[in-house]
Amino acid sequence: YGKFSVTYPLIQRFLEIGGTIYVDRAYSGTEKGTASQPFNTVTEANDAAWNGIQIRVRTGLYPETLTFSKSLTIVADGGSVTIGQ
Repeated sequence: YGKFSVTYPLIQRFLEIGGTIYVDRAYSGTEKGTASQPFNTVTEANDAAWNGIQIRVRTGLYPETLTFSKSLTIVADGGSVTIGQ
């Protein structure tokens, strides 16, 4: 059996994110993928994602090239989202 104080730092990110990773290209603070501290690129969200998660992307243009290789859902938040060039 392990102490929760030892385990918590290892799982904290997953608990904070829950089932949705957030992305907002205009965000410039510390990025955690949460609603209050989103990633600013879809690539970062994809890298942090696991099967079954939702990536919620704020309206805008994300000039990135990436490959999605996990089973996930991408949702446009607040309007149109363009990923790529």
